[in-house]
Amino acid sequence: KDIYIKKDLVEKSRYKVTSFLKRKWNNLDADYWLQYGIGTTLLNKYKVFPLLEYTMSQRDGNNTNEINIKNQYLYGYFRLDGTLYKVYQPKIIKKKFIKVKNYIQGSDQLKYNKPTLIITSSLKEIMSLDNINFNAEYIAPESECTLISKKVISSYLLKYDNIFTLFDNDAAGNIGMNKYYDEYGIPGIYVNLSKDVSDSIKDHSKLTVKNYINPLIP
Repeated sequence: KDIYIKKDLVEKSRYKVTSFLKRKWNNLDADYWLQYGIGTTLLNKYKVFPLLEYTMSQRDGNNTNEINIKNQYLYGYFRLDGTLYKVYQPKIIKKKFIKVKNYIQGSDQLKYNKPTLIITSSLKEIMSLDNINFNAEYIAPESECTLISKKVISSYLLKYDNIFTLFDNDAAGNIGMNKYYDEYGIPGIYVNLSKDVSDSIKDHSKLTVKNYINPLIP
């Protein structure tokens, strides 16, 4: 049986993003985002910027371990005050998102001047929907399975005539949609084209998606 003395037990923290370096936009970025109907205006509105690299650090006792990540497709999601809250790396399938801060995506851009709020699955979905120009505003929690708190939902219910979820066309999306309906009575919009709105725009067209969703929004 192993016996450990307290001083031998070293606290090891989780890796966290501790620094990043922005870069300029290039043609690869344009090719990636434009296939989803997302151009410069929307990227600037939602404070999405390309990153050259970012560093993740982990405290291991008195030592600090660092990992530096570089990739052609790296993007930082920022708040209006310049705070980085998420790193998006779309070509890394198993780790597309690196969470940096808690934040309901799209919150900084809400004007509360439209009748409908749509809760969707990601910032990319927010931007794709915004590009279609529905008479609505958009937010996205950390994930489809993350339930926005009752306090926050209650404040939205006072400011919007209608609130819907519009999650991905998969098992996780269905679970999330049912959660919001069961907990808050918020109905879901189901788009049975591709996996999500952005892919539906890429695979079908912006007009097809608009004509599909328009009748579902009051």
